Amino acid sequence: MASSILDEHGAPISSAMIASLREEQATPTVVGNRPIWSGNPAAGLSPWRLAEILRNADLGWSRAYQELAEEIEERDLHYAGVLATRKRQVTQLPLTIEINDDDAAQVEHKAFLEAWVQSGALDDALFDMLDAVGKGFSVHEIIWRTDPGMIVPDRFISRPQRWFEVDRADGQTILLRGSLAGDRQATGNLFTPLAPHKFVVHRHPAKTGLVLRSGLARVALWAW
Repeated sequence: MASSILDEHGAPISSAMIASLREEQATPTVVGNRPIWSGNPAAGLSPWRLAEILRNADLGWSRAYQELAEEIEERDLHYAGVLATRKRQVTQLPLTIEINDDDAAQVEHKAFLEAWVQSGALDDALFDMLDAVGKGFSVHEIIWRTDPGMIVPDRFISRPQRWFEVDRADGQTILLRGSLAGDRQATGNLFTPLAPHKFVVHRHPAKTGLVLRSGLARVALWAW
């Protein structure tokens, strides 16, 4: 039986894909490229070491850069305050939904979305989504609630940027780090394209440039 749930292009979503939407995919690995524990590149940091970290990030190996961006937010009170102010300015804004006209279908869709917004699922994730202000991007995995005839995001799980990498082919596409053994669908046994309908990727161009050069951390690191 064909699914009546459609994606953003109007194509039906298969039953197998609907089932996968309820499962976590970007989970931590005890031994692999998505560890819970973070490195400590700020310890003994020198101008030479900083230049090396930034150069490696530009070449598509940004884990140390993402770890360092997180560390300076913990160590520098002024920098942390600047980021927190920007995040809270956005999260305190009211969420509104607008429609183009009073068509019955649009009015129905608006009411549906307003009911979902009022559930608070998005409110809980907005602050973490704005972690992209410093690091250039943020990633949340969507855990969907699948009810008969309706699929809505039930919660958003913030995933550390160090679990992801930017595609070296275009400098913009976000890829998931695979295991050390390599995922079957991985590119070069290291990185896997993000599964459709499963992730929210927020890019925040605090400055012009590719995603890894667009966060405030890129500028703040030199002064720090």
